[in-house]
Formats: sequence, C-alpha cells, structure tokens
Amino acid sequence: MEAAPRRGDPIRPLDWLEGVRVPGAQTTSGRLGWVGLEAVRCRAEPAFELEQPALTHHWFVQFVRPPQDMDLRYEGVKRHLPPAAGAISLVPAGSPARWRWSGHRQWLHVYLEPGLLGRVAAEAFNPDPARLAVPPPDNLDLPPHRGRSS
Repeated sequence: MEAAPRRGDPIRPLDWLEGVRVPGAQTTSGRLGWVGLEAVRCRAEPAFELEQPALTHHWFVQFVRPPQDMDLRYEGVKRHLPPAAGAISLVPAGSPARWRWSGHRQWLHVYLEPGLLGRVAAEAFNPDPARLAVPPPDNLDLPPHRGRSS
C-alpha cells in the first residue's frame, strides 16, 4: 500500500495536469496504461505563465515549434530566449519550474520515471557506469529526433 503524498511532495505529472489548466494540452497517454512513461502533446497560442511544482518524473520537453518569447527557470537553468525547433530541455524529477511564454507554440512533453532510463540502459547495453557521460539538461540538439511542425 502506497503512502499518501504529503504537502510539498513531488506529484505525478498527469495528476498535476488534471488539477491545472494548461492551455493547448490536446493529447495525453493517460489511458494507455504505460508504465514509467507518460506523454502530452501541447499546442497553444496565448501568452501563459505557469508555476510547476516538483514532479515525480523527469520532464523532457521537445520544442516542435518554439514560442515567440519564453522565460524558463528550474534547477540550474535560466533561459530567456526560446530554443531552436527540435531542441529538448530536461527538468529533473523533484525540481519545480517556472515557465512564461507567448506566441504560437507546439511542444511534446515526455515524463519518465527516474529509474526507467537506468533499467533500460542496463538491459540493452550493460553500460560501464564509469564511462557514462550525461549531456547538459537544457537545449539538447539531437537532429535525428527532431519532430516535424504541422
């Protein structure tokens, strides 16, 4: 039996999204029964400001179509300009974030349970932990993973 979350504890991404009205959230994986992975596709036009509490999952944001203006702050990251289309930012699990944006935008949000990446890497690659390099959590540029704007 799981203990009930206490005030200030990280919350699950889709539980948080149900309680806050995020403009443009169109499609979610909430009913697919995925384990350790959740996804949300967002498209919106209005200006918006969002105080996001600490979440239980890592939050990857792919900027399919970046907003015109953006301000983003979270653990060690202060971004005052939108990144290029296709860029990815990572908000680590347990880190609150503050977002402000304006203009048309399209994002893909992927939420990963913290232990999922390690389990998959261990199964697939049996990596040597001494040789693993972690890229910076903001503005990853991965051309093969860029989405197409629609």
